[in-house]
Amino acid sequence: MSYRKLTCGVAGVAAIVLCMASALLADIKDIPAFAVSPPEKPLHDIWLEGESFSAQNGWDTADISSCYGGKQTNISNNITGDHVAKYVFDVKAGGEYLISIAGQPVGPSWTSPIWYSIDDGEWHHVTAMTSSKSSWGISGAVTWTNLALVNLPAGTHNLSIKVNEYRRDGGYAYMIDAISLLRDPFIRMNLPPVLVTDRPGNVFVQSSPTVFHLKNKIAAEKLQWSVTDWQGRECLNGSWNTDSDRLTLPNLQLGYYRLRLKEPGKSEWGKDIPFARVVDPAARVKDPNSPYAVDSAQSWAEVPADSLEYRLQPSNVNEVLSDVAYLAGAAAVRDRLIWYEPTPGQIEFFSTYTQTADMLAARGIPVLQMYANAPEWAKQEKTHFPDDLMAVYKFAKASAEKYKKTVQSWEFWNEEDSDDNISAWDFAAAQKAAYLGFKAGNPKTNVLIGPSCWHPMTRFMDVLMENGAGEYFDTYSFHLYRTLDEYPSIIGDELGLLARNGVGYKPVWVTENGFFKGGSGEALVAGSNKTEYSPNEERDQAEYLVKAQIILQSFGIARDFSFFLRPYNENNVSWGMLRWDYTPKTAYAAFANLTAKLSGCKYLGSMNLKNGVRAFLYEGRDKKQTLVYWSDKGKSSFAIKNRVNNLDIIDMVGGKMVLAKKGGSFVLNADKYPVYASGLIGMKPDSAFRPAQKMTADTKKELSVVLQLSLKDGFTVANQHTAVVDSKAAGEAVLNIYNFSEKPKRGKVASYGSGYLVSGLPASVLVPPMGKISIPVKVRITSKILAKLRLGGSFEGKSVLPVCMQLKPADAQIDSSLKARTLSVADPERWSRNSSGDMNISKDPIENAVRFDITFRPNTDHWAYPSFAVKLPEERLAGAVGVSFDIKSQLTGQSGFGARLLMIGMDEKLEGGVNHYFSYTPKDEWQTVYVSFDSDAPVVFNPGNIRRLAIGANPIANNYVYWLKNIKAYYK
Repeated sequence: MSYRKLTCGVAGVAAIVLCMASALLADIKDIPAFAVSPPEKPLHDIWLEGESFSAQNGWDTADISSCYGGKQTNISNNITGDHVAKYVFDVKAGGEYLISIAGQPVGPSWTSPIWYSIDDGEWHHVTAMTSSKSSWGISGAVTWTNLALVNLPAGTHNLSIKVNEYRRDGGYAYMIDAISLLRDPFIRMNLPPVLVTDRPGNVFVQSSPTVFHLKNKIAAEKLQWSVTDWQGRECLNGSWNTDSDRLTLPNLQLGYYRLRLKEPGKSEWGKDIPFARVVDPAARVKDPNSPYAVDSAQSWAEVPADSLEYRLQPSNVNEVLSDVAYLAGAAAVRDRLIWYEPTPGQIEFFSTYTQTADMLAARGIPVLQMYANAPEWAKQEKTHFPDDLMAVYKFAKASAEKYKKTVQSWEFWNEEDSDDNISAWDFAAAQKAAYLGFKAGNPKTNVLIGPSCWHPMTRFMDVLMENGAGEYFDTYSFHLYRTLDEYPSIIGDELGLLARNGVGYKPVWVTENGFFKGGSGEALVAGSNKTEYSPNEERDQAEYLVKAQIILQSFGIARDFSFFLRPYNENNVSWGMLRWDYTPKTAYAAFANLTAKLSGCKYLGSMNLKNGVRAFLYEGRDKKQTLVYWSDKGKSSFAIKNRVNNLDIIDMVGGKMVLAKKGGSFVLNADKYPVYASGLIGMKPDSAFRPAQKMTADTKKELSVVLQLSLKDGFTVANQHTAVVDSKAAGEAVLNIYNFSEKPKRGKVASYGSGYLVSGLPASVLVPPMGKISIPVKVRITSKILAKLRLGGSFEGKSVLPVCMQLKPADAQIDSSLKARTLSVADPERWSRNSSGDMNISKDPIENAVRFDITFRPNTDHWAYPSFAVKLPEERLAGAVGVSFDIKSQLTGQSGFGARLLMIGMDEKLEGGVNHYFSYTPKDEWQTVYVSFDSDAPVVFNPGNIRRLAIGANPIANNYVYWLKNIKAYYK
């Protein structure tokens, strides 16, 4: 679909008012429900008792003394059909009327949805209404709720209420006590003026005027108005007579602003109305390879209709999100869908997913789609992860076919390395099936590996690559929620994984990356738990977003999806470039400015400047250069030389000033916020950027044959990368060999590992096309410490990628050849308290151990990880191959645990910092827990860098006690 069609045939870059934009009409969501109860009546012009219907079918009237008039009309039965109550009333003065019902709130599971009709006209479906908290009647279920805003001329009218749908738990149920009609509710209820725009998200383009409209009719009055910029400085002010419903502001630069109003006789200003001015889409450089993308989960944007936030969300929320992504210049949008297939072969794609993909494609925005669920019948036992690889393949194929024209990239699963129920070998097998399915559905689609999220990287990722997953993705992806100073080590970790597994040439995307600071701002709706950022936090969020995008690009990351476009709260963080009322935050304007300045530019490298200034050099297609810079050490100044006479200095959100050369140089001022100096020519970076070399894939592998090992009796999964096998009897397993091709495949599977014996493998197998064979096998471990199982083979003369896992015997022993060294941590004073509860650390002479007593407040996050610092140099752990500790936990009354971890810190930070995590199982008797760095730590783990050890747990109970002793390090 062309942009001309999107703009209803209005030509020109200024025509950004899309057909889908919100109508500038009074909205019932802007009116609070009456917070009164009998005998007090709300403000009204027409009053109807619930039992005063002129006709009804299926309704009953009950005497309820707490109700208006002492009666209540109900429906509560299982008789199918239309249950209608009709009310007739006279309107003396025509106008806009608010119809409110003293009835049950619509939306909860115990209430049926309702329909209403005015004057025997069209039936309108109601699934939720704005309700007050005051309630009465049967079961206290009646409250005032707003039904509709309607224009009624003088004369006789009727209102019909219909119930013909079951409530969620069965049967028809609804109550009516009374109905009120109020003319001109916004004026009569003295509601404050509401200003809106005809721009999605209040986002204006450079060529358009900044115009606000009165959404609701108010009494004519003269209002004061003021506009502040992104740093809170007033830049415009004036007065406005509301005889005109339009407020047109004087010309403003690109940037982020807040408008506020003051009513006559009031000393306080009204709530801020954020808006942004951005570059016209037609003026942007189109670059399909631009790295600057956003995550939106757009298909999941709608909030429940009975939530407080529903009052803020635009009715066309999906279209608004598509528009603001387009206006921001997003190179791509990451969405979400659900694998919905109630029975095998009955795949259903909900219309929202298709509408989202179509809307974004119509605006020229590529979509990255992902899912991380599976139907029950396709899952492993006791987990949510699918083990039916043919089902994985078929759904991926159907998805890629369905969205062939609108979805360019696919991501299978999400943050699999953080899920203890997903093993590396199981995920690798499913990734292979998904990859082959996506490619079968659309050979040109870009398939990503499921994104990892743990930093530092865990052993899971290397075992995943040992299983051949590197051959089953086009683009590597991971998630990043860390401070900017941690980026170099994290990105080095990720790129190192790819390099040592032979896939360092593949592009890398960060598919989630966001500012994770908790918010302190208030909710936009009283009573809502959906919070916002304060203005200062908004600026911090915008600063982080721009710096993260640029720093990641400087490390060669091909695309970064900033999390999150739409409003979202999680872990007290106010994610989102938009607020809950879908107006922009500072981060939105900063992102739109970033894409306007740098999309289509080539990153050349960094500049080595003094005084804590960081600078990154870009070059456009016209050879004009832009220097992006900021200071890590407060305010700073620096000079650069260039042959041009003037530079455009653009602030973080788009505001521009022209800087003239003085004395042969440009003197630039830097603070913590990124600035763009544009118009440079011929500059050379001090540290030039060198992109990764592209390579061709190995074609000597048979990718259509996938091996999957399903562990049965005798096996338990110790963690995501290791399985425990009974050392006295063979573990039983099933080797599934899948053939995802249209031709039969003959070959053989053999064992290439050591420290175990496997029996049951046939000399040759023939796998039918698009089918599988299952071979029962037995595995007997011969190693007393660790074994590495590896099953591979060849089909049709080509090697197949293996299935690999680490094996430990159930009675695993610490290698007797290792030398142990005890760490002196028996003194309670050596331990640092580190817990969300109150912790007491003492010496227990009976147990000859250190005792930890922790008391948590109810309904809080429970964690206790006391730690001790490694004394340097005498306790330096260089060369250590593992550590052990003896631990006993008091489990009486415990209902369970969250994490149970040994945390190894690689820096001095008591909380946060760089940590590696190793799990153990608490017991109420003494046990020795041994952590092998060779088997459990990441491949690149360096024990010489260990600075701190913490041992603890996340118990569910409010009181927890445990003991520690005999902490040892082991060396070869």
